[in-house]
Formats: sequence, C-alpha cells, structure tokens
Amino acid sequence: MRHPTRVALGFVVVVACSAPASVLAEPYLAIRYGYKCSQCHINPTGGGQRNLFGTIFSQTEMPNRVLSSRAVNRFLGLANTWREDSEESSSDNGPVESTFYSGYLTRFLSVGGDVRFRHQTVFRNSNDTQSNAFNTTANLYGTVELLDGAVSVYADERVAPGNVSSREFFGLLRGPWNSYFKAGRIMLPFGLRMQDDSAFIRELSGFNFGVQDVGLEVGLEPGPLSLSAAVSNGSQSTSDDNNDKQVTAMASFIQRFWRIGAQTTWNNTPTAKRAAVGGFGGLNLGFIPWAQQYFEKASLLGEIDYLRDELRTLPGDPEVGQLLLYGALNYELLRGVNLRVAYDFADPDTSTSEDSFVRVSTGVEYTVTQFLQLRSFYRFRDDTETSLRDDESVLEFEVHLFF
Repeated sequence: MRHPTRVALGFVVVVACSAPASVLAEPYLAIRYGYKCSQCHINPTGGGQRNLFGTIFSQTEMPNRVLSSRAVNRFLGLANTWREDSEESSSDNGPVESTFYSGYLTRFLSVGGDVRFRHQTVFRNSNDTQSNAFNTTANLYGTVELLDGAVSVYADERVAPGNVSSREFFGLLRGPWNSYFKAGRIMLPFGLRMQDDSAFIRELSGFNFGVQDVGLEVGLEPGPLSLSAAVSNGSQSTSDDNNDKQVTAMASFIQRFWRIGAQTTWNNTPTAKRAAVGGFGGLNLGFIPWAQQYFEKASLLGEIDYLRDELRTLPGDPEVGQLLLYGALNYELLRGVNLRVAYDFADPDTSTSEDSFVRVSTGVEYTVTQFLQLRSFYRFRDDTETSLRDDESVLEFEVHLFF
C-alpha cells in the first residue's frame, strides 16, 4: 500500500468523529438483538423475503416513527375528506386504520420487495476523471406455503435493472429440530450475508447476492447452533459437464451478546480449483453490565477469508492465495438512525508484496418510517499504483423502499 499511514489515520479520524445507528437483511441487526438469520427471513440462511416476525420487526422496531393512517391522511391533506358520520371516525382527522402490511395476500401466499434508487459520485486523483450516475435495483419476493409452512416454494426475482432474472428459486422442506432441506437455485452459505456486495469479502470471494448456483442445501439449528451445508454444480448455471460438485458449509454458535462461526468451500472445475476457509464473529457491547444502557446498541462484526486457487488455464497451473478481511462498527444513536464505520482489506496474491489495498467506509442509515429508509455513505479506497481505481472515493445516496 502506498499510503498506509494516511489510511490508518483516516480510519481513526472517521471512527473518532462519527457516532450514530438500523436496516434490513443486515447481520448487525441480528448481532444487536441476538437473533439467527432465520428469525427474520424465510430463507434460513438470511437475505431476501422477511417472514412474519421480520415483517413486524421492520415496521415496529426499526423505524424512527411508526405512522398511522390518520397521520398519513393529515400529511396528504385528506383529513377532511372522510364522511362526518363514519362509524369509524371519532374526529375530522379520519378513521384510525392500521398501516401494517403482513405480507400475506392469502393464508398460503406472501409477497415482499425491496426497491433501491441511488445516486453515486466517483472521485479520483485527477479532476477530469469524475463520474456520477443514477441507478435502480428492485427485487420482488414470493412464497407459497403448504401444510402450515412445512412445505413451501420460494422465489426471489430481480426485476430491475435490465431483464427479469432469478436470484433464488427453490423448494423448502422444514423438518423436526429446526431442520430444513432446500433444492433449486440458491445462494451458497458462506460468511456474513451482507447487503453490501461491494465489500471485498463478498465481491472478491464470489459469495454475494449476484452469484447463485443450482444445487441442494441442508441445515439444522438446534439451540444456539446453526449448521448448513450445500452441494451445487459449481458452475453458477443450470447445466454442468463436470463430474465434481462444489461443496460449501457453514457453522455458527450464537449467544445473546456474541457469536462465532466458520465457513469453507471446495470447487473443482476444468479451468480452476478453489479451496477456501474463513471465520466470522460478532459482539454486542451490551454484555458489559455496568455500561449496558450505553453500549447495548453498539455492534462489532468481522470476517476473515483465505482462498486458494489453482489456475489451470495458465502455464504451469499456478496457485494464487487471497486474503480478505472485513470489520465494522454499527451504533444506534437514535431510534431508526444507524451509523456504520467499516474497514475492508484485500491481498489478491499473498505471494506478492505491495499489491494489497484497503477501503474505509462511513455512513448513516435512517429508517424514517415503516417501508422507507434513507442511506448516505462515503467510501475511500487506497489501492495499488497499477489499479484503475487507485485512491478512488465514492459518495452514495440511496432511497430504499421495502415491504
């Protein structure tokens, strides 16, 4: 790294000067409350559609303010449009109705979604290489539950940008002792399932929301343990001409204020062979009795991964090792307001010096009310001299609608 002192100092300044905390499908929320991913999501390994508990949580615990229908009518200027003789109305402010959305259209069918509208500005060293752009991503979720949820079909469809495509589509069978079996198009269980796919542990490892495979997964969650293992094509497609299959597994031990876990994967293809191991953990600082009221909403989480690739398309089948690190602090200063400070490190070839790079991020997530969240992040990346993204910084604003 060309400027380790500057980056380290910048990180310290960001941590010292920032202080504030909440969002969906984020591991820090599970750490803050001591939950497993399956507590809030239909997919047992997290991400995607929220179950009934997660739906209630996102509309009652996360928002800065929960709006009633009366408050919405007043804001829209509809307060006096209701019939004065309405049996439901106690005043000219209109009837008091629930704004809660359960997600269930029928007893068997539930639907949800996430829509994100962003503006991103990229800054680089030279003043003539700046860019800014708007973009939108949108996902719709649906689940058909049979036999009181023992058997279900789950779909996670990306509807924007571009053509409609499946992120996940699988059948799910739930068994005794909190066990499950799923088969279809799945995201493999590996590490922290974060919303930020650009984190090095997600972008460079290949385990993120943009990468899926076809296979099957089994899991078991007895008590504080959470265990899952998957066998898939390893080709990230519906077809595979390779006799070998990718094997991925993850295990974690979860307590109220802390958790620890490990993950591994092995994939042998005609062009490359990959073996990877890693670990992750989380800590809620509320475990300190005398300081619980001050630190119970502060959460630390981190992950380390080591990947070994044998590149069979290059002469001599060289082997390359990668080391990836991630750490983050989330703190809820006010209800619905979350500050995140994160640190990413990547060494794309551990046998070569001076090729590692880091990224420091800080930003605020403000869940204004149910279904609406605003996010703003600034990211500074210190890279190698040969990289096109050397010393690149990014300022991002996002409007997130969810249901």
